[in-house]
Amino acid sequence: MISVRHRDGRRERRLEIRVPPVRGQVSYFVALHEIGHLVGVGRSGRRLESEEAAWRFALSTALVAPSDATRRRIGKRLRSYVTWAELRAGRRQPPFVPPANTPFWHLLAWLEQ
Repeated sequence: MISVRHRDGRRERRLEIRVPPVRGQVSYFVALHEIGHLVGVGRSGRRLESEEAAWRFALSTALVAPSDATRRRIGKRLRSYVTWAELRAGRRQPPFVPPANTPFWHLLAWLEQ
């Protein structure tokens, strides 16, 4: 989401993503993931849930199955959000972490295997 200011003072909010050029399988899945944030199911969830939903969108809409290396790279990206949440666990309002044994953790386990 970006905000654009026009010369006449109006402001406009736009849904927009930026992705690097697709040069291989990882960047292909990253691009689909970013598209998933705009059009996929679950895009308005809490951070870890919306990241999970965007990766599920990428995996389900891709024209190719991810290689093992690509799958693990996706897992590292999703794991980084878990680390982000854990580092903020002591805050007055910590980020939501999905309970154990939910689809989030099943996806992460599959990606990291």
